[in-house]
Amino acid sequence: MKVEMADSLRKELSKEDFDANKYVQEISSRGDVYHDLIEEKLKVQKLSDDTSVALKKNVYRNYTQFIDTAKEISYLEGEMYQLSHLLTEQKSIMGDMLEMSNTGKDESSKDKLAAQNPEDKKRSIAGLLDRVEGCSRVAEVANRYIVHDGDLVELDAETYLETQKVHVYLLNDSLVVTTFIRNRRGPVRYKFQALFELDSLAVVNVRDVECAKNAFRVLRFPDQHIYCAETARTKRDWLDKLEEAKKVQATASTQKRGLTEQILQSPARKAVIDETNPFAAHVYETTLQNAEWLEELPEDLDMSIAQRNFEEATDMVIRATEYLEQIPMTPPLKEIQSRVDHRIKQLTEVLTRELQGSPEKSLRGGPQVTRRAVTQLIRLGRSTLACDLYLKNRSAAIKQSLRFLRIEGAPHLYVTKLCILFFNNLNEAGKEFRLTFSEQQGCFSAFVVWCKAEMKGFVNQFSRQALAKQSNIAAVAECVTIARTHCSNLSTIGLDLTFFLDSLMLKGMQDVMHYNKEQLIEASRHRNMEEKWYPMNLKNPNAANTLVVEMQKVGYASFHQLVYDGCFVRIATSTVSFVKVVLSFLREALKLYIPALHPDIVCVVVEVTENHVDLMSLASRSGRFESERQDIVTNIRYICEEFIPLVESKIEGISGKKAVQLKKLKTKNEALIKKIESAGVLI
Repeated sequence: MKVEMADSLRKELSKEDFDANKYVQEISSRGDVYHDLIEEKLKVQKLSDDTSVALKKNVYRNYTQFIDTAKEISYLEGEMYQLSHLLTEQKSIMGDMLEMSNTGKDESSKDKLAAQNPEDKKRSIAGLLDRVEGCSRVAEVANRYIVHDGDLVELDAETYLETQKVHVYLLNDSLVVTTFIRNRRGPVRYKFQALFELDSLAVVNVRDVECAKNAFRVLRFPDQHIYCAETARTKRDWLDKLEEAKKVQATASTQKRGLTEQILQSPARKAVIDETNPFAAHVYETTLQNAEWLEELPEDLDMSIAQRNFEEATDMVIRATEYLEQIPMTPPLKEIQSRVDHRIKQLTEVLTRELQGSPEKSLRGGPQVTRRAVTQLIRLGRSTLACDLYLKNRSAAIKQSLRFLRIEGAPHLYVTKLCILFFNNLNEAGKEFRLTFSEQQGCFSAFVVWCKAEMKGFVNQFSRQALAKQSNIAAVAECVTIARTHCSNLSTIGLDLTFFLDSLMLKGMQDVMHYNKEQLIEASRHRNMEEKWYPMNLKNPNAANTLVVEMQKVGYASFHQLVYDGCFVRIATSTVSFVKVVLSFLREALKLYIPALHPDIVCVVVEVTENHVDLMSLASRSGRFESERQDIVTNIRYICEEFIPLVESKIEGISGKKAVQLKKLKTKNEALIKKIESAGVLI
């Protein structure tokens, strides 16, 4: 029944002519308006919840399809761009061919290409070298000259805000973008920024808006750039020059391909070869036979990069590089080499952006998501760049994972989670690094340096919770032990950073020890203020047994020898408490032990013990304790003959070093006892 009511309500609300006011009036016209409204509200609310749940289920059910659809859309977008670009080129070629066939423009086109004699072209390129820094590779291509140049303003593609002022050179086959050099010296005025080949870009006019006037857009998959001219006439000149240069280049490329085919098919092709060079025939023939593959290589690279087929693009780059290294470099090959170098740079930039992606993406897949881009960069000979980008990617991932870590109440709970996150990330990064850079031995030193830098950040975060100056030494010892245990697990990737971790935590551990020393001294003073110096009376054997067990837990196994008559202890209550807290401190301090901490541990024990003996010496000189002086001497003798050797043996057992300061303190107390016994009083 309820299902039928829900279906009827769903149908009612789903009608195209549904009127909400009419629906509410019908409910209001019934008898019990209040209860009817409440009931209808609950029905609508339940229907809303059911609809929401159904929508979520559909989303989860079709999530894979959504992802696949998004990928297909992205792929189709690239295909449409390439298709549009090809259609534009075909249109230009067909127009030129029609114009040449009808009006005999063939010769005029050649004349246009040769408008400048070689010397003029050299002077034009030489002028570019004199004025632009870092463009030597641009001038290596033969028959390249400047068509047009001028100042433009580059705008942001989304906000249309000015980003920088540029000086652009239009060459006969490419577009060179340069930036202004501040505080320049000499004739050099600009710095090379980018080179766009004319056959790989499209120029689109931009309609004037308030924030972008006299602008045009340069499309070069997958990027786009917007440049703004000073006046409308300047903009028109640029558009005309760009369109004209693209047409001339398309015509020249068509003629070059036709000439190559004619030479390859001509039986007299050897006649054009220099007969004086016995190797020229083979070189020239080999170059011509592979001219078609080499000329199509830049377009093939563009297609592979657009389709994100980085492996295929890298294979083509390596094949072309190996081929070009085996043959003499001719002017046509230099031009192809320049175009291939430009694609290599573009491929490197795309792979760099892959590794500079959002940390969230890296967290979902771990370090394995970087393997594809890193491997291709290594194959391209950019192992140093790949190493740097990989380590920066892992740093961002570690920082992102630690950002979501919540601070727990107890320090050891937070430290445990912190260590698991940090050292697991470090371990996984190391395993992936060893796998990816197995043949790049020189990069492993960079990984070690990176690990040390990350360890510093970890210790900073660790110290804020675990090594606070006013922390209890037991809590600090527990946290440091957790950190050392997780750090030792890095040995699985051949890395031991325990010593470095200890050196980073040393200052914090020293501060904690000296703070606890002050607390022990202050507590000893408060206890001695109320002390009567009688042997400790526990009043029943059960209490004595409990105390013996507690002393055994702090490492005092022979404490039961001080108990007599079932419930009495040979030393005073304050001395028992002193021994208990000092041994407890020493047990935790020795968990932190490293050689650099040895002087601090000994110093704390010596100062605390010396302070307690001084308090007993002061009490013995007081007139209040004339009858208890012998008991005070008994406590001092116990400290000298039993407690100090016990502490000394524990420190030596862990460190393997003798505590010289404790021996001096023992000698000093022995002399004090002899003086008391010979004089009858403490001086």
